[in-house]
Amino acid sequence: MWEFIPVNTGGLTFVIMRKTNDNKYKCIGSNQIHIPATDLRKSVQFIVSEDKRIVISQGDVIGWFDSGRNIVGFQDCFQVNETCPLSFRLSNDVGEGDVIDIESLSRMSNRIYTMNYSTIENRPIAFGLPSEPVTIPDHLNVDSFVTTIPISDPDYGDYIQDFKLDYDNEYFYFDTTLRSVYVKEALPHIVGQHNTTLNILLTCEDSCFNSATANITITSFNVPPEVSDFTDELMIDPNKLSNDSRFHIFSVEDPSDDNISCGMKNASYSTDIFALEMDDNDIYLRFTNHTEISNNSSSEYKLDIFCEDGTEETVFKLTVNVHSRKNDQTNIGTDPDVTHIVIIGICAFISVLFVVLFILALILNCRSKRMMRESSEGRINTDMSTIDKTVEPNPDVEMEQTVNQQKANVYVEMSAAGKP
Repeated sequence: MWEFIPVNTGGLTFVIMRKTNDNKYKCIGSNQIHIPATDLRKSVQFIVSEDKRIVISQGDVIGWFDSGRNIVGFQDCFQVNETCPLSFRLSNDVGEGDVIDIESLSRMSNRIYTMNYSTIENRPIAFGLPSEPVTIPDHLNVDSFVTTIPISDPDYGDYIQDFKLDYDNEYFYFDTTLRSVYVKEALPHIVGQHNTTLNILLTCEDSCFNSATANITITSFNVPPEVSDFTDELMIDPNKLSNDSRFHIFSVEDPSDDNISCGMKNASYSTDIFALEMDDNDIYLRFTNHTEISNNSSSEYKLDIFCEDGTEETVFKLTVNVHSRKNDQTNIGTDPDVTHIVIIGICAFISVLFVVLFILALILNCRSKRMMRESSEGRINTDMSTIDKTVEPNPDVEMEQTVNQQKANVYVEMSAAGKP
Protein backbone atom coordinates (compact mmCIF):
# COMPACT_ATOMS: atom_id res chain seq x y z
CA MET A 1 0.00 0.00 0.00
CA TRP A 2 1.17 3.52 -0.85
CA GLU A 3 -0.04 6.40 1.33
CA PHE A 4 0.54 10.13 0.59
CA ILE A 5 -1.17 13.55 0.40
CA PRO A 6 -1.46 14.84 -3.21
CA VAL A 7 -1.33 18.58 -3.92
CA ASN A 8 -1.85 18.40 -7.71
CA THR A 9 -3.91 16.24 -10.08
CA GLY A 10 -2.46 13.91 -12.72
CA GLY A 11 -0.88 10.50 -13.17
CA LEU A 12 1.49 9.19 -10.55
CA THR A 13 3.80 6.19 -11.07
CA PHE A 14 5.45 4.41 -8.14
CA VAL A 15 8.67 2.59 -9.06
CA ILE A 16 10.95 0.00 -7.38
CA MET A 17 14.57 -0.04 -8.55
CA ARG A 18 17.23 -2.61 -7.72
CA LYS A 19 20.97 -2.20 -7.94
CA THR A 20 22.76 -4.11 -10.69
CA ASN A 21 26.33 -5.33 -10.85
CA ASP A 22 27.57 -2.16 -12.56
CA ASN A 23 26.21 0.17 -9.82
CA LYS A 24 23.23 1.11 -11.89
CA TYR A 25 19.59 0.54 -10.99
CA LYS A 26 17.01 -1.46 -12.86
CA CYS A 27 13.28 -0.87 -12.53
CA ILE A 28 11.80 -4.21 -11.38
CA GLY A 29 8.17 -3.03 -11.13
CA SER A 30 5.80 -0.08 -11.03
CA ASN A 31 2.27 0.89 -9.97
CA GLN A 32 0.14 3.64 -11.55
CA ILE A 33 -2.62 5.77 -10.03
CA HIS A 34 -4.59 8.79 -11.28
CA ILE A 35 -5.21 11.64 -8.85
CA PRO A 36 -8.53 13.52 -9.35
CA ALA A 37 -9.30 16.94 -7.92
CA THR A 38 -11.50 15.41 -5.20
CA ASP A 39 -8.43 13.77 -3.60
CA LEU A 40 -6.32 16.90 -3.28
CA ARG A 41 -4.90 17.65 0.17
CA LYS A 42 -6.35 14.43 1.56
CA SER A 43 -4.57 11.30 2.75
CA VAL A 44 -4.80 8.83 -0.10
CA GLN A 45 -4.24 5.10 0.39
CA PHE A 46 -3.48 3.26 -2.82
CA ILE A 47 -3.90 -0.46 -2.04
CA VAL A 48 -2.17 -2.56 -4.68
CA SER A 49 -4.13 -5.58 -5.91
CA GLU A 50 -2.45 -8.96 -5.46
CA ASP A 51 -1.68 -9.38 -9.14
CA LYS A 52 0.07 -5.96 -9.21
CA ARG A 53 2.25 -6.40 -6.15
CA ILE A 54 6.00 -5.96 -6.45
CA VAL A 55 8.52 -8.08 -4.59
CA ILE A 56 11.03 -5.88 -2.79
CA SER A 57 14.18 -6.79 -0.91
CA GLN A 58 16.83 -5.08 1.13
CA GLY A 59 18.75 -2.42 -0.80
CA ASP A 60 15.96 -1.57 -3.26
CA VAL A 61 15.24 2.09 -4.05
CA ILE A 62 11.64 3.31 -3.80
CA GLY A 63 10.48 6.35 -5.73
CA TRP A 64 7.83 7.87 -8.00
CA PHE A 65 7.45 9.77 -11.24
CA ASP A 66 4.91 12.55 -11.84
CA SER A 67 6.12 14.36 -15.02
CA GLY A 68 7.19 17.34 -12.93
CA ARG A 69 3.70 18.19 -11.68
CA ASN A 70 4.78 17.87 -8.03
CA ILE A 71 1.76 15.73 -7.16
CA VAL A 72 3.32 14.65 -3.86
CA GLY A 73 3.62 17.60 -1.51
CA PHE A 74 6.92 18.65 0.02
CA GLN A 75 8.41 21.12 2.47
CA ASP A 76 11.65 22.98 2.41
CA CYS A 77 14.40 21.44 4.44
CA PHE A 78 16.33 23.66 6.81
CA GLN A 79 19.50 22.20 8.12
CA VAL A 80 19.16 23.27 11.71
CA ASN A 81 18.63 20.26 13.91
CA GLU A 82 18.15 17.56 11.24
CA THR A 83 19.90 16.20 8.20
CA CYS A 84 18.05 16.65 4.91
CA PRO A 85 17.55 13.40 2.91
CA LEU A 86 19.23 13.04 -0.45
CA SER A 87 16.81 12.72 -3.38
CA PHE A 88 17.18 12.34 -7.13
CA ARG A 89 14.91 13.81 -9.76
CA LEU A 90 13.80 11.53 -12.59
CA SER A 91 13.73 13.37 -15.86
CA ASN A 92 11.79 10.72 -17.83
CA ASP A 93 9.08 8.18 -17.15
CA VAL A 94 10.42 4.82 -16.04
CA GLY A 95 9.04 1.42 -17.07
CA GLU A 96 9.72 -2.10 -15.88
CA GLY A 97 13.10 -3.31 -17.13
CA ASP A 98 14.58 0.16 -17.69
CA VAL A 99 18.10 0.68 -16.32
CA ILE A 100 18.91 4.05 -14.73
CA ASP A 101 22.24 5.55 -13.86
CA ILE A 102 21.43 7.44 -10.69
CA GLU A 103 24.75 9.27 -10.75
CA SER A 104 23.59 11.06 -13.91
CA LEU A 105 20.41 12.37 -12.27
CA SER A 106 20.08 15.80 -10.70
CA ARG A 107 20.17 15.86 -6.90
CA MET A 108 17.82 17.56 -4.49
CA SER A 109 18.80 18.00 -0.87
CA ASN A 110 16.51 20.81 0.19
CA ARG A 111 13.13 19.10 0.17
CA ILE A 112 11.31 16.73 2.48
CA TYR A 113 8.60 14.49 0.96
CA THR A 114 6.16 12.53 3.07
CA MET A 115 5.43 9.08 1.65
CA ASN A 116 4.41 5.98 3.58
CA TYR A 117 4.33 2.47 2.21
CA SER A 118 3.58 -0.94 3.70
CA THR A 119 4.28 -4.49 2.64
CA ILE A 120 2.76 -7.84 3.51
CA GLU A 121 4.70 -10.42 5.48
CA ASN A 122 6.63 -12.81 3.30
CA ARG A 123 5.31 -16.36 3.44
CA PRO A 124 7.62 -19.39 3.28
CA ILE A 125 8.06 -21.73 0.34
CA ALA A 126 5.66 -24.66 0.25
CA PHE A 127 6.68 -28.23 -0.65
CA GLY A 128 4.14 -30.71 -1.97
CA LEU A 129 5.59 -33.74 -0.22
CA PRO A 130 3.77 -37.09 -0.31
CA SER A 131 2.25 -38.37 2.92
CA GLU A 132 3.99 -41.75 2.48
CA PRO A 133 7.64 -42.45 1.64
CA VAL A 134 8.48 -42.74 -2.04
CA THR A 135 9.09 -46.40 -2.90
CA ILE A 136 11.29 -47.52 -5.80
CA PRO A 137 12.88 -50.85 -6.82
CA ASP A 138 16.52 -51.13 -5.88
CA HIS A 139 17.64 -52.11 -9.40
CA LEU A 140 16.90 -48.72 -11.05
CA ASN A 141 19.60 -47.54 -13.43
CA VAL A 142 21.54 -44.29 -13.08
CA ASP A 143 19.50 -41.23 -14.21
CA SER A 144 16.24 -43.09 -13.67
CA PHE A 145 13.32 -40.93 -12.55
CA VAL A 146 12.35 -41.23 -8.87
CA THR A 147 9.77 -38.58 -8.06
CA THR A 148 8.72 -34.97 -8.66
CA ILE A 149 8.68 -32.46 -5.80
CA PRO A 150 6.04 -29.71 -6.30
CA ILE A 151 7.51 -26.42 -5.00
CA SER A 152 5.56 -23.17 -4.84
CA ASP A 153 5.65 -19.76 -3.23
CA PRO A 154 2.28 -18.45 -1.98
CA ASP A 155 3.32 -14.82 -2.47
CA TYR A 156 2.37 -13.41 -5.87
CA GLY A 157 5.44 -12.09 -7.66
CA ASP A 158 7.83 -13.93 -5.39
CA TYR A 159 10.00 -16.53 -7.07
CA ILE A 160 12.38 -19.30 -6.11
CA GLN A 161 15.87 -18.22 -7.00
CA ASP A 162 18.10 -20.88 -5.48
CA PHE A 163 18.10 -24.60 -4.77
CA LYS A 164 20.53 -25.94 -2.24
CA LEU A 165 20.60 -29.69 -2.57
CA ASP A 166 22.40 -32.05 -0.29
CA TYR A 167 25.12 -32.55 -2.88
CA ASP A 168 26.85 -35.03 -0.61
CA ASN A 169 23.92 -37.38 -1.18
CA GLU A 170 25.39 -40.57 -2.56
CA TYR A 171 22.42 -41.94 -4.47
CA PHE A 172 20.24 -39.07 -5.76
CA TYR A 173 20.40 -35.70 -7.49
CA PHE A 174 17.78 -32.98 -8.04
CA ASP A 175 16.95 -31.42 -11.42
CA THR A 176 16.13 -27.77 -10.64
CA THR A 177 14.39 -27.21 -13.98
CA LEU A 178 12.08 -30.22 -13.84
CA ARG A 179 12.09 -30.18 -10.01
CA SER A 180 12.46 -33.93 -9.97
CA VAL A 181 14.70 -36.44 -8.19
CA TYR A 182 16.82 -38.90 -10.20
CA VAL A 183 19.16 -41.78 -9.39
CA LYS A 184 22.76 -40.61 -9.10
CA GLU A 185 24.56 -43.87 -8.32
CA ALA A 186 23.61 -47.55 -8.18
CA LEU A 187 21.25 -48.03 -5.24
CA PRO A 188 22.30 -50.23 -2.30
CA HIS A 189 21.36 -53.86 -2.81
CA ILE A 190 21.99 -56.39 -0.06
CA VAL A 191 20.91 -60.00 -0.52
CA GLY A 192 18.56 -60.90 2.30
CA GLN A 193 17.55 -57.29 2.99
CA HIS A 194 14.03 -56.47 1.76
CA ASN A 195 14.03 -52.65 2.10
CA THR A 196 16.51 -49.80 2.45
CA THR A 197 15.51 -46.32 3.68
CA LEU A 198 17.29 -43.35 2.11
CA ASN A 199 16.86 -39.60 2.61
CA ILE A 200 17.43 -36.51 0.53
CA LEU A 201 17.60 -32.97 1.94
CA LEU A 202 16.41 -30.10 -0.27
CA THR A 203 16.67 -26.39 0.64
CA CYS A 204 15.12 -23.62 -1.47
CA GLU A 205 15.41 -19.84 -1.20
CA ASP A 206 12.97 -17.26 -2.57
CA SER A 207 13.63 -13.78 -3.89
CA CYS A 208 13.20 -12.34 -0.40
CA PHE A 209 16.07 -14.52 0.84
CA ASN A 210 13.76 -16.69 2.92
CA SER A 211 14.67 -20.36 2.84
CA ALA A 212 12.75 -23.57 3.48
CA THR A 213 14.01 -27.13 3.82
CA ALA A 214 12.33 -30.41 2.94
CA ASN A 215 13.41 -33.89 4.00
CA ILE A 216 12.36 -36.47 1.41
CA THR A 217 12.26 -40.13 2.43
CA ILE A 218 12.83 -42.72 -0.28
CA THR A 219 12.52 -46.48 0.28
CA SER A 220 14.14 -48.90 -2.14
CA PHE A 221 12.93 -52.51 -2.14
CA ASN A 222 14.12 -55.83 -3.50
CA VAL A 223 12.10 -57.22 -6.40
CA PRO A 224 11.39 -60.98 -6.42
CA PRO A 225 12.29 -63.18 -9.42
CA GLU A 226 10.13 -62.48 -12.45
CA VAL A 227 8.54 -65.39 -14.32
CA SER A 228 7.56 -65.28 -18.01
CA ASP A 229 6.04 -67.72 -20.55
CA PHE A 230 4.33 -69.60 -17.74
CA THR A 231 1.28 -71.79 -18.35
CA ASP A 232 -0.74 -72.97 -15.39
CA GLU A 233 -1.71 -76.28 -17.01
CA LEU A 234 0.42 -78.91 -18.74
CA MET A 235 -1.19 -81.71 -20.84
CA ILE A 236 0.96 -84.87 -21.22
CA ASP A 237 0.35 -88.16 -23.04
CA PRO A 238 1.99 -90.96 -20.99
CA ASN A 239 2.43 -93.09 -24.12
CA LYS A 240 5.05 -90.63 -25.32
CA LEU A 241 7.01 -90.40 -22.07
CA SER A 242 10.50 -91.70 -21.43
CA ASN A 243 13.08 -91.25 -18.71
CA ASP A 244 14.52 -88.31 -20.66
CA SER A 245 11.20 -86.55 -21.20
CA ARG A 246 11.15 -82.95 -20.03
CA PHE A 247 8.84 -80.03 -20.73
CA HIS A 248 9.60 -76.31 -20.73
CA ILE A 249 7.19 -74.63 -18.30
CA PHE A 250 8.54 -71.07 -17.85
CA SER A 251 11.51 -68.70 -17.90
CA VAL A 252 12.74 -66.77 -14.87
CA GLU A 253 15.14 -63.90 -14.23
CA ASP A 254 16.00 -61.55 -11.38
CA PRO A 255 16.10 -57.78 -12.09
CA SER A 256 19.00 -57.41 -9.63
CA ASP A 257 20.95 -60.31 -11.19
CA ASP A 258 20.83 -62.31 -7.98
CA ASN A 259 21.33 -66.05 -8.05
CA ILE A 260 17.99 -67.82 -8.53
CA SER A 261 16.94 -71.24 -7.29
CA CYS A 262 13.63 -72.97 -8.03
CA GLY A 263 11.92 -75.98 -6.50
CA MET A 264 8.62 -77.64 -5.60
CA LYS A 265 6.62 -77.42 -2.39
CA ASN A 266 3.92 -79.52 -0.72
CA ALA A 267 4.12 -82.41 -3.21
CA SER A 268 5.38 -85.63 -1.67
CA TYR A 269 4.92 -87.56 -4.89
CA SER A 270 6.91 -85.06 -6.88
CA THR A 271 10.24 -86.55 -5.79
CA ASP A 272 9.23 -89.88 -7.27
CA ILE A 273 7.67 -88.68 -10.50
CA PHE A 274 8.73 -85.08 -11.20
CA ALA A 275 11.88 -83.01 -10.98
CA LEU A 276 12.68 -79.41 -11.90
CA GLU A 277 15.68 -78.69 -14.08
CA MET A 278 17.14 -75.24 -14.73
CA ASP A 279 19.01 -74.43 -17.92
CA ASP A 280 20.21 -70.81 -17.71
CA ASN A 281 16.94 -68.94 -17.20
CA ASP A 282 14.69 -71.72 -18.56
CA ILE A 283 12.87 -74.08 -16.19
CA TYR A 284 11.89 -77.61 -17.29
CA LEU A 285 9.69 -80.25 -15.67
CA ARG A 286 11.13 -83.76 -16.07
CA PHE A 287 9.49 -87.12 -15.41
CA THR A 288 11.90 -89.15 -13.29
CA ASN A 289 9.83 -92.33 -13.17
CA HIS A 290 7.30 -92.42 -15.96
CA THR A 291 6.62 -96.14 -15.53
CA GLU A 292 4.56 -95.41 -12.41
CA ILE A 293 1.99 -93.69 -14.58
CA SER A 294 -0.45 -96.11 -16.13
CA ASN A 295 -0.85 -95.73 -19.87
CA ASN A 296 -4.53 -96.48 -19.63
CA SER A 297 -5.46 -94.10 -16.83
CA SER A 298 -5.86 -90.40 -16.33
CA SER A 299 -4.14 -88.54 -13.49
CA GLU A 300 -3.98 -84.94 -12.34
CA TYR A 301 -1.11 -83.53 -10.29
CA LYS A 302 -1.06 -80.10 -8.66
CA LEU A 303 2.41 -78.70 -8.05
CA ASP A 304 3.46 -75.68 -5.97
CA ILE A 305 6.57 -74.25 -7.60
CA PHE A 306 8.76 -71.50 -6.13
CA CYS A 307 11.72 -69.42 -7.28
CA GLU A 308 13.76 -67.31 -4.86
CA ASP A 309 16.74 -64.98 -5.06
CA GLY A 310 17.89 -65.17 -1.45
CA THR A 311 15.62 -62.28 -0.43
CA GLU A 312 12.22 -62.58 -2.07
CA GLU A 313 10.26 -65.59 -3.28
CA THR A 314 7.78 -66.10 -6.10
CA VAL A 315 5.28 -68.96 -5.74
CA PHE A 316 2.82 -70.21 -8.39
CA LYS A 317 0.74 -73.31 -9.07
CA LEU A 318 1.04 -75.76 -11.96
CA THR A 319 -1.50 -78.47 -12.85
CA VAL A 320 -0.14 -81.49 -14.75
CA ASN A 321 -2.72 -83.61 -16.55
CA VAL A 322 -1.43 -87.05 -17.57
CA HIS A 323 -3.98 -88.44 -20.01
CA SER A 324 -3.70 -91.40 -22.33
CA ARG A 325 -5.09 -90.79 -25.81
CA LYS A 326 -5.78 -94.53 -26.23
CA ASN A 327 -8.78 -94.11 -23.95
CA ASP A 328 -10.16 -91.33 -26.08
CA GLN A 329 -13.25 -92.14 -28.03
CA THR A 330 -14.14 -89.91 -30.91
CA ASN A 331 -14.69 -86.90 -28.76
CA ILE A 332 -14.56 -83.44 -30.19
CA GLY A 333 -14.02 -81.79 -26.86
CA THR A 334 -10.79 -83.64 -25.96
CA ASP A 335 -8.56 -81.59 -28.21
CA PRO A 336 -9.27 -77.86 -28.48
CA ASP A 337 -7.62 -77.63 -31.92
CA VAL A 338 -9.61 -80.54 -33.29
CA THR A 339 -12.75 -79.11 -31.74
CA HIS A 340 -12.21 -75.80 -33.47
CA ILE A 341 -11.57 -77.48 -36.83
CA VAL A 342 -14.70 -79.63 -36.55
CA ILE A 343 -16.86 -76.67 -35.54
CA ILE A 344 -15.53 -74.62 -38.44
CA GLY A 345 -16.20 -77.54 -40.83
CA ILE A 346 -19.78 -77.95 -39.60
CA CYS A 347 -20.44 -74.24 -39.96
CA ALA A 348 -18.99 -74.26 -43.48
CA PHE A 349 -21.12 -77.29 -44.47
CA ILE A 350 -24.30 -75.66 -43.14
CA SER A 351 -23.50 -72.44 -45.00
CA VAL A 352 -22.95 -74.29 -48.28
CA LEU A 353 -26.16 -76.26 -47.74
CA PHE A 354 -28.15 -73.05 -47.25
CA VAL A 355 -26.68 -71.59 -50.44
CA VAL A 356 -27.58 -74.72 -52.47
CA LEU A 357 -31.13 -74.74 -51.11
CA PHE A 358 -31.50 -71.06 -51.90
CA ILE A 359 -30.34 -71.56 -55.50
CA LEU A 360 -32.70 -74.56 -55.94
CA ALA A 361 -35.59 -72.48 -54.62
CA LEU A 362 -34.80 -69.73 -57.15
CA ILE A 363 -34.65 -72.23 -60.01
CA LEU A 364 -37.96 -73.85 -59.02
CA ASN A 365 -39.60 -70.47 -58.63
CA CYS A 366 -38.46 -69.34 -62.08
CA ARG A 367 -39.57 -72.61 -63.66
CA SER A 368 -43.01 -72.37 -62.01
CA LYS A 369 -43.52 -68.81 -63.28
CA ARG A 370 -42.53 -69.82 -66.82
CA MET A 371 -44.98 -72.75 -66.84
CA MET A 372 -47.79 -70.52 -65.59
CA ARG A 373 -47.05 -67.98 -68.32
CA GLU A 374 -47.04 -70.64 -71.03
CA SER A 375 -50.30 -72.12 -69.72
CA SER A 376 -51.95 -68.69 -69.76
CA GLU A 377 -50.87 -68.01 -73.34
CA GLY A 378 -52.24 -71.41 -74.41
CA ARG A 379 -55.63 -70.65 -72.94
CA ILE A 380 -55.87 -67.35 -74.81
CA ASN A 381 -55.09 -68.95 -78.14
CA THR A 382 -57.64 -71.67 -77.52
CA ASP A 383 -60.44 -69.20 -76.71
CA MET A 384 -59.80 -67.20 -79.88
CA SER A 385 -59.94 -70.26 -82.09
CA THR A 386 -63.34 -71.51 -80.89
CA ILE A 387 -65.41 -68.95 -82.77
CA ASP A 388 -67.81 -70.69 -85.23
CA LYS A 389 -67.69 -69.12 -88.68
CA THR A 390 -71.19 -70.42 -89.53
CA VAL A 391 -72.88 -68.51 -86.80
CA GLU A 392 -74.37 -65.23 -88.04
CA PRO A 393 -73.51 -62.15 -86.07
CA ASN A 394 -76.01 -60.64 -83.75
CA PRO A 395 -77.09 -57.32 -85.23
CA ASP A 396 -77.45 -55.78 -81.82
CA VAL A 397 -73.95 -56.67 -80.94
CA GLU A 398 -72.73 -55.38 -84.30
CA MET A 399 -74.37 -52.05 -83.78
CA GLU A 400 -73.02 -51.80 -80.30
CA GLN A 401 -69.55 -52.41 -81.55
CA THR A 402 -69.99 -49.83 -84.30
CA VAL A 403 -71.19 -47.23 -81.84
CA ASN A 404 -68.25 -47.88 -79.60
CA GLN A 405 -65.84 -47.43 -82.46
CA GLN A 406 -67.44 -44.14 -83.47
CA LYS A 407 -67.11 -42.82 -80.03
CA ALA A 408 -63.49 -43.66 -80.06
CA ASN A 409 -62.91 -41.84 -83.38
CA VAL A 410 -63.80 -38.17 -83.60
CA TYR A 411 -63.65 -38.02 -87.39
CA VAL A 412 -66.39 -40.35 -88.74
CA GLU A 413 -67.59 -40.14 -92.34
CA MET A 414 -71.16 -41.14 -93.21
CA SER A 415 -72.06 -42.31 -96.72
CA ALA A 416 -75.09 -40.89 -98.60
CA ALA A 417 -76.65 -44.30 -98.84
CA GLY A 418 -76.71 -44.51 -95.14
CA LYS A 419 -78.87 -41.34 -94.72
CA PRO A 420 -82.61 -41.88 -93.71
